[in-house]
Amino acid sequence: MASNKFNSLPAQIGTAALLAVVFPLAGWAADSQIFICKDATGRTITSDRPIPECANRTTKVMAKDGTVRREIPPPPTREQLEEKKQAEEQRKISEKLAKEQRLKDEALLTTYRTEKEIEAARERTIAQLRTDIIEANNSADNADRKRRAVQVEIDKSKKQPAPLALQRQLDEADQAMQAERKRADKLEADMLAQKTKFDVIAKRFRELNAIQEDKTKAK
Repeated sequence: MASNKFNSLPAQIGTAALLAVVFPLAGWAADSQIFICKDATGRTITSDRPIPECANRTTKVMAKDGTVRREIPPPPTREQLEEKKQAEEQRKISEKLAKEQRLKDEALLTTYRTEKEIEAARERTIAQLRTDIIEANNSADNADRKRRAVQVEIDKSKKQPAPLALQRQLDEADQAMQAERKRADKLEADMLAQKTKFDVIAKRFRELNAIQEDKTKAK
């Protein structure tokens, strides 16, 4: 019996050695991968390592069983890089605008608690502008009356050229009239802009309140 035991030992050792060789190779085979791509001519190239001819083309990395492990995309073109750059710039602009809008919304809700407060602020602003417009028009009318009075004096003098003092008064009155007319026109434009501004504020205030109400209902 002992003899048979010792006789089988070389066979056991040989089997173990064989398994030690076979299993690492099997493991290597399981972990190995195949690179497949098509070159510029449409020719399919296969290799066990990255393929230089397909550096600018999509390469599939496949397992031995034929399943696709991953795809290696080609490097981006100049146009794609430019598109990515533009998209990133647009993203930053959008984020900046969103932040600015958020700050404006916070300021709006801090300044006004109700829509009636917005309407009261509108009326105060418009009323002040109307007063300023009337004042500018009155000043322009006064300057115009003075200008016409000086012109009468010049006509009466019948001197050519007109007396220097009268001519200076005429020029000053004319300049004052034009300046006040321009001021009145600017104030009119400002009043229109303020009306539009308060319309936008009131609209946004209603939107923010609606958003807040929806959030409250969702809770």
